[in-house]
Amino acid sequence: MFSHNLTTDNMKYVYEKEEDIHYPCDVDRIVKVFEDRGHELSRNDAHAAWEAYSDALCAGWLILPDEDEHVFETAKQYLTETEC
Repeated sequence: MFSHNLTTDNMKYVYEKEEDIHYPCDVDRIVKVFEDRGHELSRNDAHAAWEAYSDALCAGWLILPDEDEHVFETAKQYLTETEC
């Protein structure tokens, strides 16, 4: 199971309502990329990871790359593996 490693200082990445998640097709793809590799990832954590990555590059929301492996490796950098 992956979860985001963002601190409480970055609470803008936490979304309590499904409608608060922007770019739902991208988020669904990130979740599926992780599922295809045997990892469970919530939509909230997927959104938080990609938003953190985009913010790190001073961007609003970066377009996902075509290659699933690139999506996985990039999002994984903003997540930490935890026990279920």
